[in-house]
Amino acid sequence: PDYTIDVVVVKGSSSGGLAVHSSGVHGIEGFAGSAIQTAAMHEMLCSGIRPEVTTVFVHAINPFGMAHHRRWNENNVDLNRNALTEEGFKEVLDRDPNIAGYEDFEDLMIAKSAPSKWFVYVGVWFKTIYLIARYGMRHLKRAMVTSTYHHQQGIFFGGRELQPSHHLLGAFLSKNFGDVPSSEVVWIDVHTGLGPKGKDVLLVNKDGKASVVQAFPGGEVQCGDDADSSQGSQAAGYELVRGYISSYYGRFFKGGASATG
Repeated sequence: PDYTIDVVVVKGSSSGGLAVHSSGVHGIEGFAGSAIQTAAMHEMLCSGIRPEVTTVFVHAINPFGMAHHRRWNENNVDLNRNALTEEGFKEVLDRDPNIAGYEDFEDLMIAKSAPSKWFVYVGVWFKTIYLIARYGMRHLKRAMVTSTYHHQQGIFFGGRELQPSHHLLGAFLSKNFGDVPSSEVVWIDVHTGLGPKGKDVLLVNKDGKASVVQAFPGGEVQCGDDADSSQGSQAAGYELVRGYISSYYGRFFKGGASATG
């Protein structure tokens, strides 16, 4: 089958600024993102009111993962850990493979052979409970979200080269919006799975937090690169993560700085 990334551009009523709303970078999470995008476009159509800034809806950055209900793409790569330059790949490959504890949980993360039915339905739970009791839940979360760049057969693999989805989307943005100053771009990338059901949280970097808090008064805003994030926060454990798409795609806009997102 053909796998495609769909893009809708809604021209804004003003001449400046750009908002990018992306979904499905983690495949199966694209269904929630797709629903949000559909609802937003439906409201624009029914109201007849254009957004103030041009808005780009990017649907299913990881179409393979969305089609097959997987977080990863056709190459077993997590695209939101793969958005790196050549220098970025060198940095993560030069790091200690166990910098975030991935190898502490290798019995869960890396399949050395096909699992037995007993392990799938029973054994995995005993193994998980033992490892959490030994290392702690935050250590497990940090290991998962930081990913691995050394174990190609493991889950949460960030890849060793830039994936086709990023090449395609980067070329599209550069061609159509390369003259938009990066300082005028906001990127919202939709994910699911963290935190209480039905609660929205905005995860941002430290540099962008102030502007996001101002734009969304009363919203829950957390910093994913804050090593002091509390144990119960959705941002906890992300301080070693590299390869976010919101940090990578800023280079395709004028000025080359990271977009806020």
